[in-house]
Amino acid sequence: MDRIGDEIRLVGEVFSREKDADDIASYLESQIDEIRSRTKDVPVEEKVRMMQLGLSPRAREGGGAGMAWGLDTIESYFIEDTANAKNAYEGTGAFVVVATGQILTMDPDVIVLPTAQGYHPASELYTAPYYQNLQELSAMKNGRVYALP
Repeated sequence: MDRIGDEIRLVGEVFSREKDADDIASYLESQIDEIRSRTKDVPVEEKVRMMQLGLSPRAREGGGAGMAWGLDTIESYFIEDTANAKNAYEGTGAFVVVATGQILTMDPDVIVLPTAQGYHPASELYTAPYYQNLQELSAMKNGRVYALP
């Protein structure tokens, strides 16, 4: 993460779009700095348990409720090292199909809906009949489900 601005700027050079790349890199770096500064002093015992939950028809067709990202992924790095939270999914791998029971056992405080399987609004998790068994999750009860744009 500490080098992502350099990588964006390099891509900008390749495509002769240095100014655009610098604007994007600077914005991204400022947002990462803001997040880190706001969460750096959160004590271990107060870290929220966060889960990126991919709402995927493919996962449902395979008998799961969604997809998770494990401790060895960039998503977990964002959760644990950038946001100073705890990844609720402690397994490994990306796009790991997880069952309703697994998600209920993890009981994340916050759920973020990524867009790897397309955009899914938070309302889908709250209202879709195929997610009715997840309504008891702490994140659901506390209104802490967020969709990435």
